[in-house]
Amino acid sequence: MLRTEYRPHPINNGTSPRIPKRQKGPLFSLFFHVKHILLKLTRKPRYFWCFLTESRLEENFRKTPKSSYANSYLHFHFPCGDGESSSVPTMAKSPVEVKLIPIEATPENFAEYGQVIEASRDGAGFGPNDAQLDLSRGIPRFYIMRIRDTPFDFSVLTHHASVTQCLGSIGGHVWYLGVAKPTLIEDGDDGKMVDKLKSRSGHLYAPPAVEEIRIFRVSGPKFIKLNHGTWHVGPLFSDSYMDFYNLELSNTNAVDRTTYDFIKNKGVTIRVDPNDVDTSSS
Repeated sequence: MLRTEYRPHPINNGTSPRIPKRQKGPLFSLFFHVKHILLKLTRKPRYFWCFLTESRLEENFRKTPKSSYANSYLHFHFPCGDGESSSVPTMAKSPVEVKLIPIEATPENFAEYGQVIEASRDGAGFGPNDAQLDLSRGIPRFYIMRIRDTPFDFSVLTHHASVTQCLGSIGGHVWYLGVAKPTLIEDGDDGKMVDKLKSRSGHLYAPPAVEEIRIFRVSGPKFIKLNHGTWHVGPLFSDSYMDFYNLELSNTNAVDRTTYDFIKNKGVTIRVDPNDVDTSSS
């Protein structure tokens, strides 16, 4: 039962009662909470359908043949607020997460980005299966670098326009490398490019496309040679640290290191699942 109280009227010092004020009871609290929920659903409709949309995409993803999505988009994750997730880009407040499946690197499937160099017999002559190097624009530097704690998510890719780079694991351990095809703009080609950027070293390039990013798994006694301008990130690995030999120029990282940030420019971050490797393309 609702109770009422009388308060003195501010003008006649209480000689006449003011309109009684009802206290908030349990029904009022229930009404307030229901109203709050309805307003939330009305103003932010993503709360209404984000789970439904997510479940539909996951179902379609499971039905998709693996060969059709290897090296490409696997799943888009859009934060939906309050710990929920949505798959509608217009509702995203955080970077879009693109998940990629690695493939085993071979000389054939890596040809657009560089070379996979494997062991050859002792005494064999120089040929096309050897690393085709260009170290002519500076002093070559061959050294061992120790890398620690590399995460399997990234958003920044790098390229070197003036040198071919070689990377290999000491001991033949398993590691991963993210790459995208070179987008260097050569003389006479700049008029054909709509989006063109200028690096600190002065060369022109087009921004890489997120759908062009591939993740390669490298295992055993082999190393990777990257062509001029190949976008790359890595080495990536699961161990706490690994040692790699690296062949580049003495000033590569100082004067020939061009980066592109996908979070800053496209609102995208990439995640790699090292436990899921596609072998159909190897």
